[in-house]
Amino acid sequence: MTGMPMPQLLAVGVGGFEILAGLMIAVNFAARFFAILLIFFVIATTFYFHDFWNQAAPENAKTLIDALKNLSIIGALFMIAGYGRGPRPNEPAYGDV
Repeated sequence: MTGMPMPQLLAVGVGGFEILAGLMIAVNFAARFFAILLIFFVIATTFYFHDFWNQAAPENAKTLIDALKNLSIIGALFMIAGYGRGPRPNEPAYGDV
């Protein structure tokens, strides 16, 4: 269709998705939705591209560090998905405490 090989076309599409989702979270427009989409994306890429459990001991150190980095990104995205859009009204978090 475009004359580009499939891996290159996928790389451009994924890069566009990451930029779009990051900008939407940065401007706080549909932040929960895009954070949840990015959670699934980062989980899938961590599983397929950072498979430290299939590598020998000396070579898996960098892959393990990359997988743990992605795990921390997933945690931050869960915080964004849980907090949602904008500040909340001033109400006690635990009832009448």
